[in-house]
Amino acid sequence: MTANIMRNRDEGHLYALSICHYVLAGMNVFSGCVPLIHVTLGISMLVGAFNGGRNPPPPEMGLLFTVIGGSISLFHWTLAVVNFLGARFLGQRTHPRFCFVIAIIECFQMPQGTVLAVFTLLVLSRDSVKALFAGVPARAPRPVLDDMDDAAPAPKKPDDGAIREGNPSNPSGHEEHGE
Repeated sequence: MTANIMRNRDEGHLYALSICHYVLAGMNVFSGCVPLIHVTLGISMLVGAFNGGRNPPPPEMGLLFTVIGGSISLFHWTLAVVNFLGARFLGQRTHPRFCFVIAIIECFQMPQGTVLAVFTLLVLSRDSVKALFAGVPARAPRPVLDDMDDAAPAPKKPDDGAIREGNPSNPSGHEEHGE
């Protein structure tokens, strides 16, 4: 495969991985919004909104709902920011170690993050992708002679198994002196 085709393939894979990382970041933002229901319930318990009933919840329960829900939201939003940065760095072909570490962290976000992480790690492991991140310019591809019709024909040699030196028209190797 030529260097330009390989480079285009690697750039296409990095572009697709970048888009998938943006999608995963969006999914993490949404996942971080779901625990806000618990935060809202916890704050309601803390301010006494449920005290009108026969058996109101204790304020400690509201504090527990608020702290745990807020922590889960903050964790998912942090993952979203990190995934967003990883997507951006993949698209810009910068910070390969950061992208590698993000892919390892994504392994724990099952199942979508795990699949994306495996593909990211496979692409980032290629030498040609490492060269892209390093900014190495593409080399001109070497000509490949796949078709024997394009190559120059090889000179015919006698096929009797003898070892010959010198001029092929004089197989004996002795110089002839004219008298």
